[in-house]
Amino acid sequence: MRRTVKRITAIALAMCCSAVVVGRLEGRSGSLGIGDSLASVTAVDQTGVVRTAASLLGRNGALVTFLRSAEWCPSCKVQLVELEAARGKLAAAGYGVAAVTIDETPVLAAFAAQRKIGFPLLSGRKVIAALNMVDPRFDEDAQRKGAPHPTVYLVDRTL
Repeated sequence: MRRTVKRITAIALAMCCSAVVVGRLEGRSGSLGIGDSLASVTAVDQTGVVRTAASLLGRNGALVTFLRSAEWCPSCKVQLVELEAARGKLAAAGYGVAAVTIDETPVLAAFAAQRKIGFPLLSGRKVIAALNMVDPRFDEDAQRKGAPHPTVYLVDRTL
């Protein structure tokens, strides 16, 4: 188990770095980069509680992932379950965990209950748009419109 958690944490950190680099390489000038802030993130979680970015932090920061959907995206579902498995180790290292998707609160609540997800799942369609993270490939699909380019950020306490 220890080896698996280390691997998951390493993968999450690698995803964090590659997502920022890929965003810059693809010319998405609006995407966040190293040194940019997530302080403006405010959204409702799966329990109906309004969460600010500051409320997501552990003593050292947070791992915040922007995913398409906990309803229709298979790889997103897997990532959420794996993050839940790694949550204890991340918390012990001082990091909070949160995910932002385009799903509405009832969808996130059902997924969290079914998969026993204990970290905040944020209904963040507006946040994703405000941060310029929308993947235009889904513009013609009403259910998926507004979905982000999947990205993972590891932020310190300054957000």
